[in-house]
Amino acid sequence: MAAVKFSQQLEQIEVLAEQIKARLDSNEIDGAYEGTENLLEAVKSLREDYVL
Repeated sequence: MAAVKFSQQLEQIEVLAEQIKARLDSNEIDGAYEGTENLLEAVKSLREDYVL
């Protein structure tokens, strides 16, 4: 079960990173900033779940 959750969280991080890249490519700075905040939250959650 933990492997499934980990995989889902990694997929979420990948999606967020792709969204940030797309927003930067189209000069949507506000959207990229918001996406970066979401990405950081996802990474923090992953760390809390899997790092001692």
